Amino acid sequence: ARFNVTAWRSGQARPAEVTQTDQGLLFRRGRRTEALIPLGAGRFRRRHDPAVTVVFSLDANGHRYLFGELGNYVNTSRCPGFIPHCHGQ
Repeated sequence: ARFNVTAWRSGQARPAEVTQTDQGLLFRRGRRTEALIPLGAGRFRRRHDPAVTVVFSLDANGHRYLFGELGNYVNTSRCPGFIPHCHGQ
């Protein structure tokens, strides 16, 4: 979900999906689809970019974040502690 988790929790903001492919990752959010090419250590670039444009990072609690030109997201599948009542729990 985007860092605006209030809108995500209320259903007003769509989550992004990131899936693994043979060539790297595929980012999808709504109609937008971007192939992400691995550059190592959680760093990726879009197909036509010459340098890193997306970074995946873990915090001290193991929550995964995506930062970059595609936006800033937090992996909500693990229900980070800063999102109260995540996924109806």
